[in-house]
Amino acid sequence: MLIKNSELKILKDKLIKYTKSQIIYNEKDSHCTINSIRRGVSFKEVESNLLDPKKLKFAIKEESKFADEEKYVLYFESEETGKCVVLPVILKAKTLYVLTIIKRWRSWDREIERWKEKLQK
Repeated sequence: MLIKNSELKILKDKLIKYTKSQIIYNEKDSHCTINSIRRGVSFKEVESNLLDPKKLKFAIKEESKFADEEKYVLYFESEETGKCVVLPVILKAKTLYVLTIIKRWRSWDREIERWKEKLQK
């Protein structure tokens, strides 16, 4: 479910509370490392976006498996290109787990319009 602007502010406040040492990447079979290289998004950019979420443009809340976690797909404006960096994450009390790293080759504003159209159907 696409979250509203008021909920986006709450989500940004949650992200700010994490530290770099609390970010954990999905490294089963080097998954995040491979996607970082393949898609041209550095871990530094990922960490910068998560810890200072001023470039977070919208988010989709997904159903989580456990009660003590929240699952989101976060859409950030890329630092260099203005394109869209997508980070599916799981928020827990003491860890922020990055499931994968995705770079979309369309701008974030076109991406949000695409999602709004999809949700209206």
